[in-house]
Amino acid sequence: MTKKRSSSIGSQHIMHRDSIHLHTHTPMDSFSEPYTRQGDDISLDQVRADIRQLEQHHRENGIPLSGRVLHVVHYLPVVATLNTRAGVLSPPPTPPVKPADAATDSPEQIASPPAWTLAPRYGHAAMISGIESLSSTHEQLIIGWTGDILSPTPNERISSDTVDVKDRVALEEALAAYQPKESEPDDDKKMTYVPVWLDDKVAHGHYDGYCKQTLWPLFHYLLWQDVATEYASADTHYPYYESANAEFARKIAEVYRPGDLIWVHDYHLLLVPRLVRESIPDVVLGLFMHTPFPSSEVFRCLPRRKEILDGCESCVLPGAWR
Repeated sequence: MTKKRSSSIGSQHIMHRDSIHLHTHTPMDSFSEPYTRQGDDISLDQVRADIRQLEQHHRENGIPLSGRVLHVVHYLPVVATLNTRAGVLSPPPTPPVKPADAATDSPEQIASPPAWTLAPRYGHAAMISGIESLSSTHEQLIIGWTGDILSPTPNERISSDTVDVKDRVALEEALAAYQPKESEPDDDKKMTYVPVWLDDKVAHGHYDGYCKQTLWPLFHYLLWQDVATEYASADTHYPYYESANAEFARKIAEVYRPGDLIWVHDYHLLLVPRLVRESIPDVVLGLFMHTPFPSSEVFRCLPRRKEILDGCESCVLPGAWR
């Protein structure tokens, strides 16, 4: 599904690019390479030059551009472990050293371990790599759920509602300083991770419930009676989906600056565009689903189809895999 809507930013360029996508048919019995649409062989340098030209056109017409792209994803590409947690045993303190025994060049103070340990999260590497490719031209924010908070104790998780304000601020600071190993050190622009905090019950009702038991089957042409014991499960977890999307929208409104471009990724966040537009009417917002969108005959089986479509139609450009 691709629906175009007039916009102050981007739509003219997108419509122009679509207008030259002409198919060249290849015979079914041919051993030649699959056809390439006219214009698909455009170089990355040319794409960037086109974007610069379009942005300059918008600036000349008084349209504010911040130079930032806000990517809204289900969860951050980082696994967070909280090291300062009540109940986690710490090593015994080192006995005090007598001044006569202390070396003159010994450090005055030993740094305490960091509150958080961050490690890459694997599973969406291709999408994150694509996002990182924009770092040479734009500052970027990746907004996503923290994921389950891990404990230093193996196979244990920490409930999100027990993480206090101090530790949450410490995570934001750790994320601001985090540099993925695969990132290019000479990237011109900054990429920042912005955490969204969700109650554990909401987070898993959203993802394991509505996303995986209702939307994922629907978008893969499976009806719920084929994958679940009760048809009622199609709507059971919707309140969690709605609550999680509302938290994402609040975080976006918190970090948004006039002129930001917002891209919402995938079916986990289909209500976010409408919720964001309610608070920021002039926002330039796109949506891309990393799955095909089902036919109308299948989609009409979804009890919350109106709410989902309202979210999609609140975008400047909604799109999906074909």
